[in-house]
Amino acid sequence: MYDQPFIIVGVDGTAVGLESIENGLLYGTVNNDSVKQSDAILVLSDYILNGRSMDSFPYTVTNNHYIYIDGDVITMENIHEFRS
Repeated sequence: MYDQPFIIVGVDGTAVGLESIENGLLYGTVNNDSVKQSDAILVLSDYILNGRSMDSFPYTVTNNHYIYIDGDVITMENIHEFRS
């Protein structure tokens, strides 16, 4: 499918990135969930500012520092889901 000697991937699912996937220049990219990322920041801010216990925090905190929000992996197989 790809004539490249190595796989190249991108981030953020930009229009240029999607076009590059369709043209075979990128293997894939990731579409970050900015809505969920924003929500995690707002909820965390609320917990910190109001001194709430992190025991009920709705997101997983890794190494007491990181909140990872999954994105959508985009490749040639599912690019049609991300094109208007």
